[in-house]
Amino acid sequence: MDLTFTHSSDGAVKLTGDLDLHTGFLLRETLLELVTSKSEIRLDLSDVRTCDWVTLQLLCSTRKSALAANKPFTISAISPAVVEASAAIGLPLAALSDNQTT
Repeated sequence: MDLTFTHSSDGAVKLTGDLDLHTGFLLRETLLELVTSKSEIRLDLSDVRTCDWVTLQLLCSTRKSALAANKPFTISAISPAVVEASAAIGLPLAALSDNQTT
């Protein structure tokens, strides 16, 4: 299980790999850093291979923190793994982002 973060020139952060309990701590720390250091948070989840409810909770929590700090939180792309995990627990994709393109 692995997870990598790639910062693109347009400011988005691309997550690649597995988003699960094993990578949750790394994801949490990275998301917290983004909320405190960026004026807006943009994620690309198109290369996420696996996703679980821990990840979905972290994304929802990060969105709430970003909104509380008046910072936009968007997801530019969502992999099938994220869509399936969200559907499995009945979480609408709209709960994950201010705006997303799947």
